[in-house]
Amino acid sequence: MVELLASIQYILLKSEEEDFNVIRFRFKPAAAIALAVSISLMTVGLAYAASNNAISGTVYAGCSGNGPWYVSSIARTKAGTGEIKAQFSAINDGGLTFKLQDASNVQIGNVQSWGKNETGIWRVFSSSVSSGKVFYNAFRDTTYACPDNQTNYNFTGTEYY
Repeated sequence: MVELLASIQYILLKSEEEDFNVIRFRFKPAAAIALAVSISLMTVGLAYAASNNAISGTVYAGCSGNGPWYVSSIARTKAGTGEIKAQFSAINDGGLTFKLQDASNVQIGNVQSWGKNETGIWRVFSSSVSSGKVFYNAFRDTTYACPDNQTNYNFTGTEYY
């Protein structure tokens, strides 16, 4: 009799264990799908978050025979709808005038200028640029002239887009 009860108890425990495994197995695919969807949404969210991007360049010298505007060949893509702005940590001697334009050379927003000593000042080109908008930076020496009596034609800064 004791052996019979032990056998019945074993069968019941085994049955409960198998049911638990079936339940646990059923939830594994659902958990995996939920995790995959969460990761995908986080990745998409990050892909469209605007951020600071390093920029640097060299303006044309007034006596170079080029310019005054230099248009970058680097296509940039606006992440998320919102503003595009810039600030500079180093500015060329003649001051920097900066603008954005699209692939058809149409200006986006406003032209902004910084004097030689106006570092660390954010200026907004446009406050509402659509996500995915492709644009190019264009810049020039503010006092573009010949002779220009300058020694530094380089700038370095941050552009938020």
